[in-house]
Parts: sequence; structure tokens; C-alpha cells
Amino acid sequence: MRKIQSIIFLLMGMLHAQVSIGDINKLGNAQLDAIKAELQSNPPNVNESIKDVSNIELVPVNIIEKEYDNRLIGDQYFGYNYFKTEINFFDNIPTPSDFKLGAGDEIILSLWGETNSREKFIINKEGLIYYENIGFINLSNKTIEAAESLLINELSNIYSTLKDNDNSTKLMLELGKLKSLNIYFSGEIFQPGIQLVHPFSDIFVALVQSGGVKQEGSLRNVQLIRNGKIINTVDFYAFFSKGSNNFSSMRLIDGDTIHVPAVEDRIELKGAVVRPGYYEVLKNETLNDMVNYAAGLEALASSNATIDIVIPMDNRTSEDKGTSSINIDLNDDRNIV
Repeated sequence: MRKIQSIIFLLMGMLHAQVSIGDINKLGNAQLDAIKAELQSNPPNVNESIKDVSNIELVPVNIIEKEYDNRLIGDQYFGYNYFKTEINFFDNIPTPSDFKLGAGDEIILSLWGETNSREKFIINKEGLIYYENIGFINLSNKTIEAAESLLINELSNIYSTLKDNDNSTKLMLELGKLKSLNIYFSGEIFQPGIQLVHPFSDIFVALVQSGGVKQEGSLRNVQLIRNGKIINTVDFYAFFSKGSNNFSSMRLIDGDTIHVPAVEDRIELKGAVVRPGYYEVLKNETLNDMVNYAAGLEALASSNATIDIVIPMDNRTSEDKGTSSINIDLNDDRNIV
């Protein structure tokens, strides 16, 4: 650094004295000593050309790796985020009226009046309980109300006052400890296989507990399989768009299978709709049905729509022509597929 400074000072001094490079060799020792003495007595203020950085506030530069939230990708596909939540169950929640008893459930049978007793029973794998002096009683697949009526009829053989209106004995049946259900999951879900779910679960709640549905999975043809047969299918779009719940009445029982097949047809809605994105479409659905699922049109939307159609490979006249487009009026409520 000292060498650099001396060269700068020398050049600046020569420029200040208006001495050319060619005259340097003509200067004698006495003249060079005079120039040196002048520079030492009046050094050039080089700091005027160098900015003082001692008081500059340094701003750190942070390099942050961008994190992509997979849920943002899921937002583009209608309905899948409904299953990305957590559900907490509590032991003291009321028993649903349509809950059906099954193997492993604990029931508490209370009698009071002329006879007072309180007993606990565990329903065995055949769906039976054993009551002394009566024998086995089948409670499998019965609601609490139906099981109470059955027990009144059975126990009236030894407690006659169960049906006596004057000096009656009352009977009440309630749930004790609950047994989780073993439910099988197959198809396009995140955690296929057997899962333990809460016994009060319906299909929707069971899918939430299993981790949810993949974007490749259908939300409009979810199948409930029991004993090898499809006993019901669920279309969740009515629930997502209108709040119509037609699946809670389908109570699950131990050993059921929930199957989520792959999506067959899906369209992308974009432009002046309230909720653009990808929507699963059924064979008999129209363009207006899809617009309704997208929460309708925006205020400045046109009445015209452009439909971009992917041509099946077998119907293409050229590899360069994989798509075609048509313009339609929204009043022309035609089928999509």
C-alpha cells in the first residue's frame, strides 16, 4: 500500500507543479529534493476524492431460499383442501342417533325402580352380549334406541316391571368406551391401507383422518364398499358448493372399504370467474354447472366463452394440431364432455 500511495503522491505532485513526464529526467538532485520537500510540507488531500466509509450504515443482504407451499398448488384444484385439516374428538360428545353398535363397543346397562343395577358389557366379535338368566343377545348393527327396545323385551322375562306402567322399572342404555373402527382405504389417497378411525366417523371425516385425497383422485365418485359390494357413492361437490350433506347418514362399520378412483374428466376454468381453477366434470354436466362450482361470473364478465379442446390422439390429423378452440355464448348451455 505504501508503494501505491507514493506513486499517487508523486504523480499528483508533478501535475500540480506542471512538470511533464519528459522533464523528469532533466531534473537534478537538488530540484527533486525541493519537490519532495514541498510535497511533505503540503501533502495533497487525497481524501477529498475518497469517500469516507467509516460512518456508512451497512445493510445486510439476506439470500433466502423460496419455500413453495404445496397447499397453494392444491388451491387450484377445487375441493381437495377441504380434507387438509385436523379433527379432534372428545369422549363426552353425544352419541349420534344413527350410531350403530358393533364388536368391541362397551355398553352400560342401567336399571332403576323396583330393580336397581348398573352393568357394563363388551360386545363380542359376533355382536353378542351375555346376560345372566337370559343368554346371548345380539346387538350388532343396532342403534342405541333399537338396542334399548330389544333389551326391554328380553329382560322383561325376568323383570316383569319393565313393562308395568304403575310400578315400572326403567332401563337406559349408554355407550362406555368406544372402539375405533378398522377401515380400509384404497385408490388415490395419501395413506392407503388399513387405518383406525373414530367410531362416529362418516366418509368425509374418515378421509380427513386418513390424510386426504390426492389431486389425481375423484371427489365425485367416492365409493363405500362393504362385503365386496359398492353400497353407496358420494359426490362431494354438492357439499363444497352448496353445503348439501347427503353422506353423514352413511355410518361406517368395522371392516368397510373407502375407495377413491382416479379422475376421469377435468377442466380448467380461467378468466372472469370468481374462483378460477381445475374442476372435475361428470358426463351429464354443462358449462353453467361448472361456472356455478366456480362461484359464478365476475361483474364485468362477457357472455361469450372460449373452449379449448384437447383432441384425442386417435382423432388428430397432425401431431402439430393437438388442440382446437370454439367460441360459444354462455346461454348455449351445452355439455362439457
